Parts: sequence; structure tokens; C-alpha cells
Amino acid sequence: MARARSAYRQRDVSKALQAAAAVGLQVTGFEVDPQTGKIRVETGKPQAQDQNPLDCWMAKHAREA
Repeated sequence: MARARSAYRQRDVSKALQAAAAVGLQVTGFEVDPQTGKIRVETGKPQAQDQNPLDCWMAKHAREA
């Protein structure tokens, strides 16, 4: 049995994410509707997660070396 043609391609998702990043948006996630191929890019700051003090320190100092 033949497989149905996909409503979207990986390159479509990649281009959407790259375009959002190119205009300065911080991409926090994305969703794809497999039936319609609609790509939804989530932007903004990610929700704060419970981090211990070591994780906070490492995040602030990760690029210093």
C-alpha cells in the first residue's frame, strides 16, 4: 500500500524557524498540524523552570572561558 503524500516537509519547518530567528525572534518551540501542514512557531521567552542555584550560575557563566 502506498504512503500518502505529506502535507509538509522538513525543509518547510526549517525555513519557518530560520525566518523567525532571522528577524530577531526567540524561538521557543513549534507545532505542525500533520493533516493541513500548518506550521505554528512559538516565540518569546521560555517559561521559567525550577532551577537550582548551580544551574542558574552555569547559565550566566557558560560563555565565559
